[in-house]
Amino acid sequence: MSINVMMSNIGVDTQDHLKLSVINEKPFKGEAGYYFSLASVPLSHKEYIFVATPLKRGYFLVGGRQMLVGHTLTVRDRKGFSNYFSGEKYNAILTIREEDKTESGITNYRGTLEIQYGSEKRKFKVHGRQYH
Repeated sequence: MSINVMMSNIGVDTQDHLKLSVINEKPFKGEAGYYFSLASVPLSHKEYIFVATPLKRGYFLVGGRQMLVGHTLTVRDRKGFSNYFSGEKYNAILTIREEDKTESGITNYRGTLEIQYGSEKRKFKVHGRQYH
């Protein structure tokens, strides 16, 4: 599956391996999923940095290149849960600390996204939403 994107770089890191690009639209037409933006960016702007499908595949962009990571593990603790993804020499850890379900069936999340490439790491505060 490919992602249709409009992108712009987030200048948050000088390392090319960790310079994420923004996914400016829902890339999965007709497919439910989990969409995460930087915590400082309203979800209404649709500038996602990490997207996951119900089939437990995650996507993010580095320098405009699509990175596909597969879900490997979920760890639950008293504060929330962490989803671990791996692929294409990258590891991603999506840690959810707050979860809020709305009356309309949409679930909102707050937490962090950590991207690792070799010994390089970058952590982002994120918030997101599950679309059905």
